[in-house]
Amino acid sequence: MRYANTTLPLWFNYVELAVNCSCMAFMAITLPLYIAVVWIMLVLRKTAYKGMFYRIFLVGAILDIIAIINNYIGNIIPARGWLLDFYMSQGTTIGHVYVIIAWMTRCSQGCTVTLLALNRATAVCNPMKHKRIWNSRWANLVFLFQLSLGICLGTFLIPQKFIWKKQGRGIYIQFEDLRFRMRYFIFAYALDTFFVVLIIIINITMLIKLKRKYRLRKSSSYCAALNHKVLSEKQRQENNLTIVSVVTCALEIAYYLYIVYAFIIKPQLNTRVFYLLYNVCNDIYAGASAWLILSFSTTLQKHLQNQLRCLPLTRIHQQFIIDFQLSSVSHMTLRKTPERSSLIKG
Repeated sequence: MRYANTTLPLWFNYVELAVNCSCMAFMAITLPLYIAVVWIMLVLRKTAYKGMFYRIFLVGAILDIIAIINNYIGNIIPARGWLLDFYMSQGTTIGHVYVIIAWMTRCSQGCTVTLLALNRATAVCNPMKHKRIWNSRWANLVFLFQLSLGICLGTFLIPQKFIWKKQGRGIYIQFEDLRFRMRYFIFAYALDTFFVVLIIIINITMLIKLKRKYRLRKSSSYCAALNHKVLSEKQRQENNLTIVSVVTCALEIAYYLYIVYAFIIKPQLNTRVFYLLYNVCNDIYAGASAWLILSFSTTLQKHLQNQLRCLPLTRIHQQFIIDFQLSSVSHMTLRKTPERSSLIKG
């Protein structure tokens, strides 16, 4: 992509200001919330959030937080023309570090979404093998995949040189070697395309299987009503995790479509316009996961509510376990026949 530096109309300044202020307001709420979510999941990583889905999500959440902070320090603040003397006094160091971290986190975010989709797909398509696959000792290799590609992609940028380019009131970091930039973008685009195609295939397969399961469940009557009630809570939790995965995949595809638009359909996009749209995509993409997991996880909602009351997380989790056990016992005591009770034990 060749960034164009054409003069923009006056009204764009107001649009840019409004969009930036809206994104900052969104992040002022989202970032502390996301940090709180990560803290809760870290503290309870061996109890409430010990499943592989949560572990992958936790690593991805940390990457999202790093990406958000990095984008504001290395991109949005200098683009707004704030602290320019400080940025210029540091040469291109801050901008250079920003580009490295941005590409590292972006690649790892794509790996995270792919792994979350794969985790949910195995849970839906083959529940019996799902636990055996994701609880094996080899399952931890997914974290190597989640981080290694991003580290490699960022490492390529360490020896490169960058320059600050002024446009409007702010400055933007850009590659000095345009030939390297083109080759690098092609490689990154091919890698992103691979992830998106893989995500689409995984999600289509999972949705087809979900549709078949729904039809089977709707037509079958072999489960007793009370047994179905006990099992439905677990099923609801699994479905909520699937929704989180599908929505994050949709955001990944939307992000990819913007890259296609900016680099292929309209390669002469103005620098300020490109970064304005990029910042919006980055904020929504990185910040949406916090709201998704909080919206669809009642356990996390309870933990967060009690954490705001300054209650210890370990005590909160113990109380949650007691409540859950009492609820399960109350359902089981309603059963009258040993055949139905055996369904629960199995």
